[in-house]
Amino acid sequence: MRQALRWASGLLAVMMAFVLLVSVQPAEAASSMVFTQHPIAKTAAAGDTLTFSFKASGYKSVAWHLISPDGTDIHAKEIPTQFPGAKVTGANGGKLTIKKVTAEMDGWQVYVILYKKGLDPVSSEPALITVTATAATPQPTAAAEADGTDAGETAEDTEPTFSDESVDGKKTITAVNCTFSHNKDTKLTTLSFDEGVSVNVKFTASKTPAYWVINGTRYDFKPVPRTISVWGMRRNLTVEAVMKGKKSTTLMSDEEIQAQRTGETLKVSVGSSANLCHITSSGVGKGGWFGSLDFTQDFTNRATKKTETGGRVTVRVKAVIPEGKGVSGFKFMGATWNFNTNVQSFVVKNLRQSMKFEAEYYDLKQLTITCSNCFMSCKDVNGNQLSNVTSATVWEGTSLHIVGNGSGDGHWEGLKSSETVSNHNLRMTAHKSGTITWVSD
Repeated sequence: MRQALRWASGLLAVMMAFVLLVSVQPAEAASSMVFTQHPIAKTAAAGDTLTFSFKASGYKSVAWHLISPDGTDIHAKEIPTQFPGAKVTGANGGKLTIKKVTAEMDGWQVYVILYKKGLDPVSSEPALITVTATAATPQPTAAAEADGTDAGETAEDTEPTFSDESVDGKKTITAVNCTFSHNKDTKLTTLSFDEGVSVNVKFTASKTPAYWVINGTRYDFKPVPRTISVWGMRRNLTVEAVMKGKKSTTLMSDEEIQAQRTGETLKVSVGSSANLCHITSSGVGKGGWFGSLDFTQDFTNRATKKTETGGRVTVRVKAVIPEGKGVSGFKFMGATWNFNTNVQSFVVKNLRQSMKFEAEYYDLKQLTITCSNCFMSCKDVNGNQLSNVTSATVWEGTSLHIVGNGSGDGHWEGLKSSETVSNHNLRMTAHKSGTITWVSD
């Protein structure tokens, strides 16, 4: 009898342990680490400061890393050693700050790794660092000197102008509903500089706007950036950030555009790095791609098949991306424009002046991805679509679909980034070479 009671008691303990194990499984699943916002690409002049951040849940600690164009991986705390003169803070914090950026950092990428006891580390998508030459320093304007105000100080009630004529040999940059930085000056809304001088500025909105207006013309960048860096600007420039539900104060109306029409030839074009197309009233591109359009006189919208009044045109600009390249920005108005989002296309509405748009590129890294106890489908560096392979050489940013062997439960180990997991299926973006393993439970 006692033997039977002992056996029953042991069985009850086993059953309770099993119930306890089952009950904690949802809590363990809920503790997984998930990125809600990855670090974003940044551009800075040599000597400036760069800051990277992220948003995620479920982690306990982090470590920032940098990857060179040839694949060398270093912890962020090694930056001063790798790049003499540079300084770093937050190498194991929520925000990484690199001061006195060096030209040698150009082309490197930053990513952050999340850690939590009992879970595999999770890496973010990498963010590209672009470093340009130090910007030219403009001289104060005569008007600024007269009233004792520095040319870089914030000015109130500045009327935007879209003419490129110089005033007393000076050009002007103006920000509306946003601010910009220039060299070490921040939160500026106006700046005057000598004609012939090129200026580097970075516009920042308080939050991501609905769209941007540049010299009276609306630009719908996709995805919409919160910050825009302009390199080598030599013209008068007015940039406005327009928030959702708000109206632009600098956008020109059709009547104003027609009133300003002259006899000059108006032409929109692209180089070999981009294409143009017309769009419908709902913003859908149709009618095929083309390289240039003269809109001096009335023309036919290829998307709607209707005749539109000359003097202004609305088109979509889309980068033509060669294999092994990523889009770093676009060149127009004689300057290079970089964004904190991966802008590969945009719509410019009611363009009223001749303009040429060109995409600019950076070299992607070749990565070797290997599967263990699984197989994957992806496109390789030669553009071939591969299916059910265990190893492939791909460009960074390539989408991978990986499937684990067998039918039982299991989990993934090794290289993971921006992953979406559904049972045996793993979808991820390649950001560094490595091995991904399916481990059967």
